[in-house]
Amino acid sequence: LLVPHDKRFKDLAVPLKPEVILDLLSKKEIYPSLFTIFAVLNFYCGIKPLVGYGSVMYLDLLKKVWLETLVGTKYSDEIKNLELVDTTGFMAGLPLFFERQNGKLKTLYGYDIVFRGGMSAEYLEKVMSLKFRDLVVVGVAEMYEYYANKYINADDRIRPDISSDDLAEFVFGKGSLMNL
Repeated sequence: LLVPHDKRFKDLAVPLKPEVILDLLSKKEIYPSLFTIFAVLNFYCGIKPLVGYGSVMYLDLLKKVWLETLVGTKYSDEIKNLELVDTTGFMAGLPLFFERQNGKLKTLYGYDIVFRGGMSAEYLEKVMSLKFRDLVVVGVAEMYEYYANKYINADDRIRPDISSDDLAEFVFGKGSLMNL
């Protein structure tokens, strides 16, 4: 039985039986999680996603565990299909969009861009004309922080005093891309 953690919603408990799950899905009373949808698109439909820094690591691990789980099940014929999915060439998303707030650059994320009505054609042209190395530099602080927390003992970690926004200011600086 799948039971909500919050006792106020105990009446929403769902028996973990295929026929019940399929019935509730067809009636649109429950929905698959974003993770499930993402996994199906990635592993079964072959859509290669633009991912975050951590996804480059955990999707390969997810594939390996999924393969191990399928061994000896009635779905073991799926192993051949799953082995074909390439999880070694993901492209991690890099910060590309910024705006100046209080004299400093601030990274804009997806919802920020939608909220402000998109980016101008002039901005997009400037971003697309940048050197790739400049874009990679901007994400270095976040990449280090992510991997350090996962793989470096706390006592051995470097504590950077610089953020991706600081690196964006360094790379792009005043008077160039960010004067839009």
